[in-house]
Amino acid sequence: MWRALGIAIALEASAAIAQPNDGPKLDDTGTYAGNYLCAPLASGGVRWDETAKEWRGAAFKVPSDGQFVFEIKVLDKRKEWKAFGFAMVGTTYFANVRPLEGNAVACWGEREGYQPADLVGYNHILMSPDGEFRCRTYGGLNYYDLNLTTRRYQQTYHAGFIDGEDAGGNTPSLEVGKCTRMD
Repeated sequence: MWRALGIAIALEASAAIAQPNDGPKLDDTGTYAGNYLCAPLASGGVRWDETAKEWRGAAFKVPSDGQFVFEIKVLDKRKEWKAFGFAMVGTTYFANVRPLEGNAVACWGEREGYQPADLVGYNHILMSPDGEFRCRTYGGLNYYDLNLTTRRYQQTYHAGFIDGEDAGGNTPSLEVGKCTRMD
């Protein structure tokens, strides 16, 4: 009897895991494709103080030429896959970060754990239904977190400090700003 009860519980748990509505929700509409003009509002981080011979928190000047365009395109309008037993559906996007004067740089999607294996390591981005996503440029030196509903972003520069070199040339930083849809 206990064995039958154990099998019934295992079957019930398996059925619950396979429910398509139990997994995380992703945007599957493609509505976030477009160009967004983004402008920094504030910036800060840590900086090496050569006089005190220590790292200190610092406010950084927001550069006057710091605006950029986030170019977001749909790669696959409706992709379906399974992840951790969940039936997943989402739109895959591709994004570029382009300074107002300069060349665009691909912003690679961050692996969220639910991303299909065939998209890992490529420029595919999956977004929440609110248009939230994270991507990285320059091999992971710059990370961008965006929410296209609130039109806010934060960009973090991860290099410096942990490399062990106490010098002023490579300082971790955080920048926040707002974006306006251009099209």
